[in-house]
Amino acid sequence: MDEELKRGCTGRIMSGPCRVDRLSSLPDDLLGRILSMIPTKDVAAMQVLSTRMKRYAFSLITTVDLDDSPVSHCSENTHLVDRFPFFELHVHNALQKLSQSGQPLTRFRLRFGGDKTSRIQRLDRLHDCEGECFPDVEPARLYTWISFPLANSGLRELDLSFHVRKPLQCQLPAGLFASQSLEVLKLDSNLELNAEISDICLPNLKLLHLHCFYIVENAFITRLVSSCPSLEDLAITYCLWDQLDLLDISSHSLKKLVLIIWNEDGEYNSDVTHIDTPNLQYFHYSDNLAIHYCITNMNALVQAHVSVDAPLMYTAYEDSLLSQLKLVRMLSNVEHLSLFGSCVQNMHFGGEFKDQLPVFLNLTTLELGANSCEARWDTVLFELLTCSPNLETLAFPKGFFDDISKIDLPTNQEVGELEDHVWKTTEAFPQCFQSKLKRIMIENYFGTERELNIIGFLLRKASVLHEFVVCLSSNRSGAWTHDNVYLESTIKELPRASAICAVRVQC
Repeated sequence: MDEELKRGCTGRIMSGPCRVDRLSSLPDDLLGRILSMIPTKDVAAMQVLSTRMKRYAFSLITTVDLDDSPVSHCSENTHLVDRFPFFELHVHNALQKLSQSGQPLTRFRLRFGGDKTSRIQRLDRLHDCEGECFPDVEPARLYTWISFPLANSGLRELDLSFHVRKPLQCQLPAGLFASQSLEVLKLDSNLELNAEISDICLPNLKLLHLHCFYIVENAFITRLVSSCPSLEDLAITYCLWDQLDLLDISSHSLKKLVLIIWNEDGEYNSDVTHIDTPNLQYFHYSDNLAIHYCITNMNALVQAHVSVDAPLMYTAYEDSLLSQLKLVRMLSNVEHLSLFGSCVQNMHFGGEFKDQLPVFLNLTTLELGANSCEARWDTVLFELLTCSPNLETLAFPKGFFDDISKIDLPTNQEVGELEDHVWKTTEAFPQCFQSKLKRIMIENYFGTERELNIIGFLLRKASVLHEFVVCLSSNRSGAWTHDNVYLESTIKELPRASAICAVRVQC
């Protein structure tokens, strides 16, 4: 090897291959920014590179990222459970070094106990995991881990995601919801949120995400939101509610709101849902139907996604429909509207309920989906399209039906016959069919006669359509196992009003 190459960047002749630690030679500010962008376990590993890294690595970082992945705690993979003690040791050592360095932190992220997807799939076991899918962490140790970043007066982002084996024995630090500097707070856990958390003050918080918590006191969410005057993004998803009688959210700063409610009693209907958010631009709501909705000041709303599951129990059908109509009326200014579940399936407009929908003058994109074959698409679809004169895109992301296993039941066959009569005899058609509707997309297509009749109506009436896309379902079985080529040819042979419409069938 040439002697100049042997000298390397140090100017010293080396006996082996040239190895230059360029990272350690960087200025403190630049090195700190680099180390703050990688997982903390990698920062710990890099201490072997040089004496400087060993002494000062943890005093340079402003971001801590402690993640136990890919460690698994699932009882089906017990051979991986024993690895968690190594993660506990890693967290202990990292927090000790950070404490000794005195370096102020701006971001702290702690994740252990499995990924979010697997936790959603076993929500019924979140509160008290008997399958030992979650790590057994000592309550005092967990309390110390969570409390550590709260001592930093300049902390701007806190991301905690953990599920423990014995959540009832653990509690959150009192200061978790009292920070002058926090701007982002993401919490994903199976611990309780209750009345004992009384000191709430988050004046600069802009984003708050709560996932999978067990909420004992309804008023906690109301108090929490009212204590965040700068809040712009709020998501409460898959939390277990003891009994949700009143959901009350009022915020003049909120721009994005996601509510995916999970009740322990799957058919429970809350009494009142009150939402007052005059500057809200995005709204995602998924819950059983509430008995009463009081939703005001939605004039700034641009996009809404609403999925309602169980209609009102022990009440007349008309009461459920009135409650659904009240919810939908509040969304009249949106440009993009998604309606799923019983708010589509049970909206049969007729009699005194006919013409009860608002006119959606700004609506350009409409997504619809029903849970079963009981949906009366001839009334629901026609009314919604009639009230959307400027609609450009119509989509069925879940298909016309999630499940067709009961399509041959006498009651559902009767519904299909009523629909078929409407599709084949009606001469009227919505205004958007003549001037605006350019794209229709249908997914999860099974190939039933009812689906084909709806498609035939849309193609015959939509005169300015540019594109019509049908995606075949991968779950076809029984009588609905037609060849893909046959299904495609059947759809493409249907008459269409638009001479420029391209029909595409995808597998």
